Amino acid sequence: MQSDKLSQSLELRSRGLVEPHAEPAMREILEVLRRRSVELHGRGRVAESLLALALDILGDDSDLHPSERRWLVEALAMPVSEAAHEAVDTLLREMAVVLDVAPALRVPAGFRAPVSRIDFE
Repeated sequence: MQSDKLSQSLELRSRGLVEPHAEPAMREILEVLRRRSVELHGRGRVAESLLALALDILGDDSDLHPSERRWLVEALAMPVSEAAHEAVDTLLREMAVVLDVAPALRVPAGFRAPVSRIDFE
């Protein structure tokens, strides 16, 4: 039974159908993960790391004038934001697949609870 569920989840993932066509349990898990990611400022944290990585890739900026560095950071803002958004979304979808097939006793209780209107207030 567990391997059947894993196979189904992997099939959904491989076809990019974890959402919105995923089964209700998967969507609920994904919603809980998204809320938790927002609470933890996930996209901002990833964007910050990606910007630091991008600047490191470009090399030592000690030779840059402060105005040049500001321009570079501003120019990278949109690509970094888009990359962070995609990275977090991908991670959340992958986590939902894993949690969907995880043994019930090992999944944190909050990930099996149904989503209610209280979650959005």
